[in-house]
Amino acid sequence: MLALLKASHFGPTLAVTTVSFLLAASLWWEGPAFVIAFGVFLGQLLVGFTNDLVDYPDDLKHNRLSKPLVSGELTTIKLRRAIKVVIPLTLLVNLLGPLGIKGGLIYLFGVGMGVSYNFYFKSTLLSPIPYALALLP
Repeated sequence: MLALLKASHFGPTLAVTTVSFLLAASLWWEGPAFVIAFGVFLGQLLVGFTNDLVDYPDDLKHNRLSKPLVSGELTTIKLRRAIKVVIPLTLLVNLLGPLGIKGGLIYLFGVGMGVSYNFYFKSTLLSPIPYALALLP
C-alpha cells in the first residue's frame, strides 16, 4: 500500500486533493465536498500511477531507487492492476458526483490530458499541448 502511495506522487496528489476539498467546501457543505475531493484524489492517483509506469524504463536505467518500481517495493503487474481498479472508480465518482455529468466530464478531461501527457507527449516537442488543452474547459 505504501508503495502505491509513493507511485501516486503522494505529496502533489494530497495537495491537489486538499485544495479541491477547500474549494468545494466553500461552495457546498462538507458532504459533497468530500465526494468531489475523493473524485479528484482518484484522478490524481491515475495520473501519478501512469506516470510511474511510463517512467519505469528510464528510472531503471538511471537506478532511481527512490521509485517503488525500481526498488522492488512494487511490481508493474501490481501497478497495472491498481490502474485498472482506479479507472472505473474515477469515472463513477466523478460522473455521478455532486458536480454532475458536465462537471465530471470537465474534470475527467483534465485527467485525460495528464494521462495522455504521460503516455504520448512527455518526451516530445508537443508536450505543452495537454497543458494548453486542459486550460480550455
